[in-house]
Amino acid sequence: EQLEKHRTIATCAGCHRQIDPLGFALENFDAVGGWRDRDEKKRPIDPAGKLPDGASFQTVSEFRKLLVDREDQFTRCLTQKLMTYAMGRKLGIGDRPSVDEILTELQATKGGLRDLIRLIIMSKPFLSN
Repeated sequence: EQLEKHRTIATCAGCHRQIDPLGFALENFDAVGGWRDRDEKKRPIDPAGKLPDGASFQTVSEFRKLLVDREDQFTRCLTQKLMTYAMGRKLGIGDRPSVDEILTELQATKGGLRDLIRLIIMSKPFLSN
């Protein structure tokens, strides 16, 4: 019922059209990351979906491959979202050079999430926030 509400109310549908397929892809994982084949009401879980660009997937493995194929886009988005959260404000056009520097450093060192967080908290925008 909640999902149907999200699809029919215009103020909800715009965002949910983009984010629901990503959430459905991860539906096999419970709140603590355990695998499940059925939801709380014992219904089978269908993780199939379609990304906003039209690419479709049937399983979480296929979804993962689609994200891996978009690694640069994913990493940029993750960096921007983490910076927004860390600084407690939306990023502005003036933050773009810092995001680019972080991504360049992360790629050069083949860094992971821990490195990304370190680069964010050492960035000029974070330190001057």
